[in-house]
Amino acid sequence: MRGLKIFGIIAALVLIPGAIFVGIGVRLLSKINFKVKSFKVKSLDAQYINIDLVLDVINPSKLDVKIDGYNINVFLNGIKVANLISIYKKTLKGEETSLLTLPIAIDFKKSFGQILSKEIIGYFLTRNYEKIVIRLSGNFKGEILKIPISTKIDITYTLAEIEKLMEESKKQIT
Repeated sequence: MRGLKIFGIIAALVLIPGAIFVGIGVRLLSKINFKVKSFKVKSLDAQYINIDLVLDVINPSKLDVKIDGYNINVFLNGIKVANLISIYKKTLKGEETSLLTLPIAIDFKKSFGQILSKEIIGYFLTRNYEKIVIRLSGNFKGEILKIPISTKIDITYTLAEIEKLMEESKKQIT
């Protein structure tokens, strides 16, 4: 009987701090931060544009986070133009920033119609990026210490803002 009490005390001393540590890690996970780092127009024609959008994904937790996939809606000037779904697995190291590239394919005419699509294409061709607003809204699913988690993403930038971030990043490198 006495041995069972000692075992119970030892188990509590081990499990309670472990649960608190996991709880703190899961709470920090909900604070994963997403920042757009860069974009690249891969191709552009009268019907389609293909863009790679590169995100910094910042894990503030001391624990590694395994991302199991994402489901992100992409909006261009307030109109939903794509839904990105991935089951690509990626590990975000604790207290580090990881890069994630989102390939976005947009059918102008399907998304904007005949007249508005010409306007949007014109913004890209003339690099009038302050007129182009990209919004990412959705969630990432993953796990931390085998505990399933989900974290939201909802960020909005103009392409001009992203271009400015890219220029500032280049200046810091040189």
